[in-house]
Amino acid sequence: MLNTLELQTLQGKLYQASLSKKLRTKQEAMVYYKTKIGISMDEQHESIFMNVARKTGLYPSYTKISFYMMTELEIDLHIQAAQHLLNSEIRMRSYETEKYAKAEKILFSPERTFTRDQVLHTNERKKTLTVEDMLRVAKYSIAFAELMDPKDKNKELASASITIFQCIEAALNNQDQPMPISKKLHIANGFLATVVKANIKDTDTKRGITIASTLIDLVIDFFVGK
Repeated sequence: MLNTLELQTLQGKLYQASLSKKLRTKQEAMVYYKTKIGISMDEQHESIFMNVARKTGLYPSYTKISFYMMTELEIDLHIQAAQHLLNSEIRMRSYETEKYAKAEKILFSPERTFTRDQVLHTNERKKTLTVEDMLRVAKYSIAFAELMDPKDKNKELASASITIFQCIEAALNNQDQPMPISKKLHIANGFLATVVKANIKDTDTKRGITIASTLIDLVIDFFVGK
């Protein structure tokens, strides 16, 4: 999964290509773009491209052909679709990282020391999320992600989430983080909300760990600052 800087770099490359008078330059930029984006973004791109194409009166019957076989008009429309998608993704990332600032500060403040019974979050119904609870969710989520079918459409999100949850584990265990994850909690939250919660059963066990869906809800609330 591309981070914001990578998205912005890709955005700049496509902008430069859009200014070029050489069809080959535009084609190469689109080939590079497609090698960088993941499956989910690729599907979004195709949908946006079809909408952009139809607005210009172009009705392609298929889109999965080599960029080197496309006309300049088709390539220009693909670049427009790519720019639209990247702009939307960057704006969303900016909003998401602001939303997660409170949880990130609690989890990754260098001066903070955690204890297992420490309360991280209390929701409107006075249900509490402790460090121990968060560790259980992190362990369960890592196991869930690692056990997913490699061909699953959400495997890319799952793989990115593993590192985030490992960093959360390290922080809550008062250990050094394996890598900096500033402004990436939205990745873990997205995995919890769209994959784990959608598939969890309260009797499910992943590598000896069982959690309730209500605990998942508590962690999601904590992440987004509710």
